[in-house]
Amino acid sequence: MNTKNFLLSILSVAALAACGGGGGDAAPAAATGPAAATTAASKYAGTWKSACFKNTSDVRTNPSDPNALAYQTRSYTFVATGASSASVVWTDTYYSDTDTNCAVVEEEVIRPNTNTATIDGTTNTVASSVPSQLVDQLTLVFARPFPSNPITAPTTYRSTNGGLTYFPITYDQATTVKQIALVTSTTLTFGAPGVANPYPTLLGTTPNLIYTKQP
Repeated sequence: MNTKNFLLSILSVAALAACGGGGGDAAPAAATGPAAATTAASKYAGTWKSACFKNTSDVRTNPSDPNALAYQTRSYTFVATGASSASVVWTDTYYSDTDTNCAVVEEEVIRPNTNTATIDGTTNTVASSVPSQLVDQLTLVFARPFPSNPITAPTTYRSTNGGLTYFPITYDQATTVKQIALVTSTTLTFGAPGVANPYPTLLGTTPNLIYTKQP
């Protein structure tokens, strides 16, 4: 190859490189939009469900037998309504007192999204397995589960589905709860009851206080 042809070859390669080669226009850079805002409440968004456990609300499958406590699962569905607030749907699903795997549903009670959760602040003074982990301090406000047909005295227990599950009068109450919560990508853990000033000081370790994020 003579000097003239050699220089022409170099110039041709340089020209191709400048316009992206001979295969057409270069692909445009991927567009990137603003990242979704993360707030104190947004990490709760979605549905969280417990494992099967023996209920602690004295819901029975036989009203005259105090040992016939129904098994249950509980779920919470949070929708953020502000940076530190959310609406909450609370669902209790009940099973017979012998259904240890919560396989056959007998009754479902849904407290609608008139319930609210407010994050009051955070603390890292909770005595737990991870004492240095920040936990949220919450105020949870729940409506009564049977507003259109309340359980009132002198009725002690009432069946809502023809006799399979019986609810005590104490179950049918509106309630406001001070709680703590630790949220990871897959688990929501509430505080243990009975130790509050005004918030619990221990994270729970039982199935009714540990919830798994649902798909």
